[in-house]
Amino acid sequence: MVLKGTIKSNAVTIAALFLAAVAAGVTVFYEPVLACIELAVIVILASVGCFRILSQFNRLKGNVTLLNQTLQVGDEANSANEFPLSLALCNAKGEIVWYNSLFDENVIQICDFEYMQMNECMDFEQICNAEKNAFTEADIHGHYFSVWSAKLQDDLFALYFVEDTNLKNFRNAYLKTRPAVLLINIDSLENTEDTYSHIDYSAISSDIDRLISSWLGKYNCVFRRYSDGRYFVLTEYENLDKMIAARFDLLDVVRNYRYEGNDSSITLSVGIGREESFRACERSARSALDMARGRGGDQVAIKIGDNYEFFGGLSAKKDKRGKVKSRSVAAALSEIIEKSDNCIIMGHAASDFDCIGAAVGIAALCSSLNVPSNIVLNRNTTLAMQQVENCEKNGMLGAFISPEEAVTKVSDNTLLVITDILRASNVDAPALLDKTKNVVLIDHHRMAVDRIANPTLLFHEPFASSACEMVTELIQYAPSKPKLSTAQAEALMAGIILDTKNFSFRVGVRTFEAAAFLRDRKTDTVRVKKMFAYSEEENLLVNRIVQSAKIHNTCAIAYTDIQNESIRKLSSQAADNMLDIKGVDASFVAYRQNDAIGISARSLGYVNVQLIMETLGGGGHQSMAGAQLRDKTPQEAMQMLADAIQQYFNTNGSINKEE
Repeated sequence: MVLKGTIKSNAVTIAALFLAAVAAGVTVFYEPVLACIELAVIVILASVGCFRILSQFNRLKGNVTLLNQTLQVGDEANSANEFPLSLALCNAKGEIVWYNSLFDENVIQICDFEYMQMNECMDFEQICNAEKNAFTEADIHGHYFSVWSAKLQDDLFALYFVEDTNLKNFRNAYLKTRPAVLLINIDSLENTEDTYSHIDYSAISSDIDRLISSWLGKYNCVFRRYSDGRYFVLTEYENLDKMIAARFDLLDVVRNYRYEGNDSSITLSVGIGREESFRACERSARSALDMARGRGGDQVAIKIGDNYEFFGGLSAKKDKRGKVKSRSVAAALSEIIEKSDNCIIMGHAASDFDCIGAAVGIAALCSSLNVPSNIVLNRNTTLAMQQVENCEKNGMLGAFISPEEAVTKVSDNTLLVITDILRASNVDAPALLDKTKNVVLIDHHRMAVDRIANPTLLFHEPFASSACEMVTELIQYAPSKPKLSTAQAEALMAGIILDTKNFSFRVGVRTFEAAAFLRDRKTDTVRVKKMFAYSEEENLLVNRIVQSAKIHNTCAIAYTDIQNESIRKLSSQAADNMLDIKGVDASFVAYRQNDAIGISARSLGYVNVQLIMETLGGGGHQSMAGAQLRDKTPQEAMQMLADAIQQYFNTNGSINKEE
């Protein structure tokens, strides 16, 4: 078998030499001298070929001998060939270098296995990196095998094949019938009831019900509407896979629904649990639904174990909040603060005007309740020093403390309030999370998978323009009626202006109401505007970044290697300015900061930059997001960004600017 395999693997070389010899023999009758030269060359080539074949034969024979010694059965000369399982030897490239007779009978002949590359039918990289007796699966032309491996040398692997096609077919059939639970929620249906008359509302509700029922009927589901605008759906994995393949086009169907020619602004949030039992499926579906709604709705969230997968979330959502929640949170937060010994307020790393402004507002609330408070500030990384300095000059001297000092102020009854961030990995002082028992979260970003778990109180409004807008509402409705100083009101106003880009993006009625409340506190808008002022040098750097941008698929993309302590702020400003370029709907600026490549992403709303940044481990809003790539070169980071953008457009198609 070894000799046969060696000859077979060199069949082309042997055949070529044979044909060359025949050609030389024919040439003898016409050009004897030329024939002699040809024969001499052929002899040399044949000698080299024979030497190589002999070396290969000896090497292969040695490999088989090594395999026989490993098996330790029967006669050394035949134990591998007569082994009772299909057996093959592969090199590190996945190429088969030898196989026994059973592999020939059960794999090559039955499966019509024409190619000799094992990495084409299995995860051969797993074999190479796994420990001894690693297990994997192979699919060879519809025949399924369980394959065990043994590493004989660094570049030699023994693979043992056991065909279990019937068993795997039963397994696949079993998996297709596993349960999945879908919870469908019509987003803000109560707002529709407030907008339309009772008759029109009933007609709209019936139309949406019919659209959902018709779509679910295509997938062989069992479903019930258990309350107004809420559905419980039970299906199987096979049907769920079909929904995934269709990318849950029900979202598009409902979003495009028109009542009497008018946009109804109705969307769906869907949570799906895909677990082993019905009870586990329902629990996961509820968590997934909360996640989908926390990310702004109009999307599907699938939860499998601790992992999530998302679909949709493309449309720019309208503000659908009510004031009842703000009133109840204000009362609950006031009660929690009153019961605390002290309060520490913290934002995200590289704090900006929004998280510092919101922290200042919470400090004012604590002051009205006579509870001491401090704001965590890393002066080396903050982007809001003008805002901080304005507060310190006007009555808040000593309110801002370093992360190290904040840790020393923690007691068993300390309250930690986190503003403008939900993710534990990006807070300004991670050590505080481990030391405090009571945590309150206030944020307007869309829900992230790695959010801080089990807070005492969560105030999350993905439709709010900013954390400062949310905190301003809490101050308005707080029972203690906090009195904001001018500097505190200006800090809150600065946060709103930052996140709305001077009231241009993500602005709702509630945003202007909050701004009016702050303006009534004698906010000096000129002083607020000066907080955002750039030096002449910084303006030149921003323009340089903008000029380096390249336009691709309505996206402006730029990379800068400028070394400046304010590079993050400058890149954000450059991304904002790039949106002013004609034909640009989204902008991305990558920059180097310390040991990471940061990315600032902005959008006019037609492109969901949050989805693009999430593929790179970041997050944010539909119109404003960011990410950090560590241990990547600029070239690698830019390629990852380009791939993420292309994947977004491949998945979601072209931009619809009519919505």
